[in-house]
Amino acid sequence: MENSLREKGLVLLGPIAPPQWGPAVRNRIMLDTFENWGIKVVVLNTLAWKSRPLGFLIDVVKNVWHIPRVILGVSSRGRFVLIPLLVLLKVLKNVKIILYPAGGLFCQEIQALPSVFKWLYMEMLRRLDLICVERPELADQFQSLGVCRPMILPNFKITPKIIQKKEETEIVQLLFLSRIRAVKGVESLLKAADILVGKGYKIQIDFYGIIQPDYEKEFFDLLDKRPFCKYQGVLEYSNVIPAIASYDIMIFPTMVTTEGFPGVLADAAIAGLPVIASDVPSNREIVDDGFNGKLFRPGDAVDLADKLESLIVNKAARLEMGKNNRFKGNAYDVEVVLGDFVKKLTELGWGKE
Repeated sequence: MENSLREKGLVLLGPIAPPQWGPAVRNRIMLDTFENWGIKVVVLNTLAWKSRPLGFLIDVVKNVWHIPRVILGVSSRGRFVLIPLLVLLKVLKNVKIILYPAGGLFCQEIQALPSVFKWLYMEMLRRLDLICVERPELADQFQSLGVCRPMILPNFKITPKIIQKKEETEIVQLLFLSRIRAVKGVESLLKAADILVGKGYKIQIDFYGIIQPDYEKEFFDLLDKRPFCKYQGVLEYSNVIPAIASYDIMIFPTMVTTEGFPGVLADAAIAGLPVIASDVPSNREIVDDGFNGKLFRPGDAVDLADKLESLIVNKAARLEMGKNNRFKGNAYDVEVVLGDFVKKLTELGWGKE
């Protein structure tokens, strides 16, 4: 790594955990890793934007003017304000800008703009030094817009030095790890669990994640009817993989079709868990059906129960899929992903200004 990048540093602009949710966790891991590598990082946490909008934008201008190297890792609301501001600063002071958008909606949002605004926005995107996306399909979408071929930078996690697996029990331990709201497939999972329990299978489902406030009462009402389900709270990002390694199977039943790279799938891979996931675009690119997990029809509780049952009764298959997923997890290790990213920064001349 170039010493000049360490010394001159960069600006990281986006949400920073806590709270423990996708983009904020990703940016937190990036921040911690860069600081561990000795890279000077100025943090502009967009979670502070709402409380002081004008002051926050002034802070952006001041800090980016002083350190003209910025990584922008935000969701849709932030992108449409901050990209024009940063491009203006680039015109005035040759600021180097990398866009690392969260989620999988960005290209659809651009397509939905009125034609004049779409053209202007595309021109701004062409002025960026680099765009990074989390999956190949998202890279294809950008290329089809005629912007560029982005760098694929998958979601990343910190691999613990030791991953302690659990002792075997007769109860199959199932894991749900996500923001808890109806669209994440909670109810289809519970209905599938009812089918399995009705057949006499012994299972335990633990739920982790931030509960959407307007779903909290309904969620706990659903769990109260099912003694085999428990809500276990929110895991700190640094403790996720050691905590989930004790489970037999992760279930990710989201019905959201516009996910980027769900971080929980990287967690499961590094922890060596097989995954049963809904067959939506993001999951389809990460879960190889029959290799490191299984896919089921979104919202279909019967299909989900069938896929779960196939792994509950076949311990050898789920252990093999877990082993395969752990192999895939090597590609999501933060040292690997951000190591490649920093090499790209060096190629772009970051720190040599």
